[in-house]
Amino acid sequence: MSSRRSRTLGRASLAVLLAGLVAWPVGAAGNPADPAREGSSGWSVRDLGTLPGHASSEAAGVDRGIVVGTSYDESLASRAFAYDIGTGRMRDLGTLGGESSGATAIDGDTVVGWSDLAGGGQHAFAFDLEDGSMRDLGALDDGRYSVAADVDGEIVVGSSDGGGHSSRPFAFDLATGELTALALLPGGSFGQALGVDGDLVVGWSDVPDEGARAVVHDLSAGTVIPLETLSGDDAGWAYAVDGGTVVGESLTTIASEAFVYDVRTGSVRGLGLLLLGDRSAAYAVDGGLVAGRANVYTEDDAFYWHAVLRPVGRGSWSRLPEPAGSWSSEAHGIDASTGQTRVAGTLSTRDGDRAVLWTRQPEVTGARPVVRGTPAVGKRLTVQRGSWSPAGVTLTQRWLRDGKAIRGATGTRYRVVRADRGHRLSVAVTGHKAGYSTATMTSAPVKVRR
Repeated sequence: MSSRRSRTLGRASLAVLLAGLVAWPVGAAGNPADPAREGSSGWSVRDLGTLPGHASSEAAGVDRGIVVGTSYDESLASRAFAYDIGTGRMRDLGTLGGESSGATAIDGDTVVGWSDLAGGGQHAFAFDLEDGSMRDLGALDDGRYSVAADVDGEIVVGSSDGGGHSSRPFAFDLATGELTALALLPGGSFGQALGVDGDLVVGWSDVPDEGARAVVHDLSAGTVIPLETLSGDDAGWAYAVDGGTVVGESLTTIASEAFVYDVRTGSVRGLGLLLLGDRSAAYAVDGGLVAGRANVYTEDDAFYWHAVLRPVGRGSWSRLPEPAGSWSSEAHGIDASTGQTRVAGTLSTRDGDRAVLWTRQPEVTGARPVVRGTPAVGKRLTVQRGSWSPAGVTLTQRWLRDGKAIRGATGTRYRVVRADRGHRLSVAVTGHKAGYSTATMTSAPVKVRR
């Protein structure tokens, strides 16, 4: 289920092609944001903190109640972590013997990423959350550096040097232990695999005299297909895949824009920008939702990135809430499979970066209420509240005069008084249920005769 995991490696390693380095966070010292803060549209944001003695962190992906990412100390040495949403505990996943490690993706009980080796070099790993073992996935040919970017079931994908290449895409089968180099585009010399779902692997490959081109590998067919870019001739990168839906980033004549590609139809479409912005990127997709980042320019012509979410189909980007004291954010992983929508990412303050989790509860839904009765002084009005879901929703109501609450009028019936003459009466019904966002529906107003 690659859709629920990080695209952090995808954006970072475009500039660092496995030259034995990993992109570090911007800040070196971290101050926590508010531990849990309600945002707009029912969103809350949770600061996941850091490992003990560390200063900053970034979240890479989320799946089934576990967030994974990387925690950094003051010297920027790092450790991969797994954070249990239920217990609030952050677990150090260790290393393959070297100083640092980082987690990039999770599927079920399997976490993947990269780790330094005791004798130098860096290898991809797969960590089993059940038995606590970290498995070295090796590198291609005579390579010394590899990174695992994503995992779906038994298949891990990533990139490795070796064989005269600075970076080649690979697929590793956890069941058989087989590490396989994936094809580059004709004439290409380097590339990466960044996402996997079933037999589909997405990433990018260079093209001589053209730069990077987003690609889709079909593991069963052994093929690699280049994707068209939004401008037709600029670079593109594919970061994630869910079913037949691929998302990524394409350079444009202005700057860059997130895109969605339909494997079934072969069509590519831009996902748009934020108002006052000229860049966006889609890093994760799950359940018909896309998460990523988009920029907004300020009055002094600087710009900041903001974590964004939107539907795959019709719609536009919505910014995820940023607590007070933060100035930038990015979304790298999404899990929309549990009834809640969970988005993992990184929040930047002027002191450093923090791993965060945005959560939106499922919503109570209901019909628009109807006012029954004669709107005249002395007459009794009744609210017909209609049907609500899910089962077990508790309903409350408040009567309104010209849209303002009438003191004490909270029953299902209301007797019209003299003060209502010439005014419009309506009723607002609110549905409540534990674990769900509340919803309020307001009836059409009725006018009281003078």
